[in-house]
Amino acid sequence: MRTHTEPEFDYQADFDAERQRIVDHRDTRWIPERTEDNLLIATWNLTAFGAHDRALWHLGLMAEILAPFDVVAVQEVGEDLTHLEVLLGKLGDQWRALYTGVEGDSERLGFLYDSDRVTPDGLATELRVQTTSRRRLAVGDQEEEFEELHRDPFLVHFSARHFDLDLTMMNVHLYRTSSGLRRLEALALARWARGRVDAAHPPCGDVVVLGDFNLSRLYPGDSAHQQLVELGMMVPEHGSHVVRTNYAKDRHYDALTFFPARTADGFTGTLGVFDFDNVVFPDLYAEDPVRFYKYIRYCLSDHRPLWIELQRKGPKKD
Repeated sequence: MRTHTEPEFDYQADFDAERQRIVDHRDTRWIPERTEDNLLIATWNLTAFGAHDRALWHLGLMAEILAPFDVVAVQEVGEDLTHLEVLLGKLGDQWRALYTGVEGDSERLGFLYDSDRVTPDGLATELRVQTTSRRRLAVGDQEEEFEELHRDPFLVHFSARHFDLDLTMMNVHLYRTSSGLRRLEALALARWARGRVDAAHPPCGDVVVLGDFNLSRLYPGDSAHQQLVELGMMVPEHGSHVVRTNYAKDRHYDALTFFPARTADGFTGTLGVFDFDNVVFPDLYAEDPVRFYKYIRYCLSDHRPLWIELQRKGPKKD
């Protein structure tokens, strides 16, 4: 978990005005309302959460960014859970959290979810995925050995009773400093997930792999995308071609993918990125964009949430 330098300047904003900008921007980015016939899943790297000195109003804005979704995979939650508890309180009494212990890079992986809409059901575990044999990979002038994941994914089975759907969700944060090793990690996870879709016991069924893949490209034409699709992974088409999940708008570090059992033919999905950074703190941006980005990545996040809507095609089962 990499921290950012705290801004060396004071900045105060009108919380109500900033919150309203976020609410209004949801329509611009086509985030749908929650209904009995849909489910909204998201992933968001919270960026050194618990390590940065965020104010209460910063956490309030982060809660507003998360509020439209049913379940959110979060990365970079630190040892100190105080901010996480405050964030849950601002989201509402029905919101809950599941998270791992502190592991690679001093971070936790977690799920935040609206318990009125989804429920963890049975399986909750950190996943140890090992290759069948040691593999050596040249990284620069050094050769590295890949045998297991740098950070074990967090695997939770969720049930959406209003939606008649069970999902096994795998929250990942792949290796940051080596593109070769994180590609191997992605392939190892894809092979594991493919083998569980038709399994008789959990984890099984619809497997969702989501989180911070640290892959700059994961769309048609890229070799990593092709390899994952050949393994059976469904990488939904992006619902908005305007924005990416990083502030430079040129890379998709975050991803949300499926190994479908029912989702492929039972549901349609739209995908989007919520670029909240394009509407918050406009006066600070107008004054100095460099200071703006220093502030927003420290006080909010240096990632944008990626989300998908699953929408029922047929009638609900009795």
